[in-house]
Amino acid sequence: MMSAPGVSKANFQTGAMVELVDIYPTVVDLCGVKPAGPLSGISLRPLLQDPSMKWDKVAFSQFVRPYQALFSKFSAKAREMGYSVRTKDWRFTAWYDLKGDTVAYKELYHMAGNDIERVNLADDGRYRSVQTRLMSLIRAYKDKAYDRLNSL
Repeated sequence: MMSAPGVSKANFQTGAMVELVDIYPTVVDLCGVKPAGPLSGISLRPLLQDPSMKWDKVAFSQFVRPYQALFSKFSAKAREMGYSVRTKDWRFTAWYDLKGDTVAYKELYHMAGNDIERVNLADDGRYRSVQTRLMSLIRAYKDKAYDRLNSL
């Protein structure tokens, strides 16, 4: 939930896809502060001003398998990294094997009208073009993330 005095409309909702990394750029924008450098997210001000506007952004997430590998007290070693992209209608995840940086497994779920995804459509040839488009978004996201890490 987000609201800004003089910017947002009361009691409006949107189905637009946004990310947590968009919060800081939004607050900076709303405060009129110039950021010291480039930001990962984007300002949601336009969406706050018009929640019904056309918004074609996607959301990315990344997580490790097994989950316990995130905690040092566990002996589990990370074996796979999952990169997901979420659009209005689809969620696609590519699980990369960390030893060879190859895709070990894919998940594709049709989200339009579904509360919970249940059927993995990644192997269904009817959705090959959707999967190809979403995989290209993940590759671009993954490459950009690695570029940021290498510049630190």
